[in-house]
Amino acid sequence: MKDFEGSVEGFIDTLKLVRNVIPKAEVGNYKQDNLVQKLLAETYDAHNAIEDVLSLQKLFNLKLKSLCKNDVIFNLSYYKCKESLDPLVTKKVISTTTQKKLIQLSLSLPKLRVIHSRDPNNGIHNVFSENSQTSKKPRVSKSKSVIGKVVQYLSNL
Repeated sequence: MKDFEGSVEGFIDTLKLVRNVIPKAEVGNYKQDNLVQKLLAETYDAHNAIEDVLSLQKLFNLKLKSLCKNDVIFNLSYYKCKESLDPLVTKKVISTTTQKKLIQLSLSLPKLRVIHSRDPNNGIHNVFSENSQTSKKPRVSKSKSVIGKVVQYLSNL
């Protein structure tokens, strides 16, 4: 697993990415062999596993990577993080939107517990309301209600 984690940064849904950043009118359809032909002006042996992987890698690196936003990237801890936060969504402590923000920041329930235990009065508030590095929006939420529910949930664990 360590070797795998050392060579893989995460996962991406390239179909979702392409549909979000390239108009269908520009490419006709989103089949991989068509995208390679339209965007790279190349053809390859489609449906050959190795050729499919290599052409997708080339397509991503040359045409899609610069258009990629964080909402289509899933790091290795995505599903573990999501699973840890699912009870908070089920119990309506947080919304699915808040859950997605926490996952993007790799803030799992165990990490939230540590933050809360180190500073029960302000830890969650500080992490949630701190401005994002890329915008003036909060990393997670500035809502006193959201922060209060999370703090209460963590206090009762």
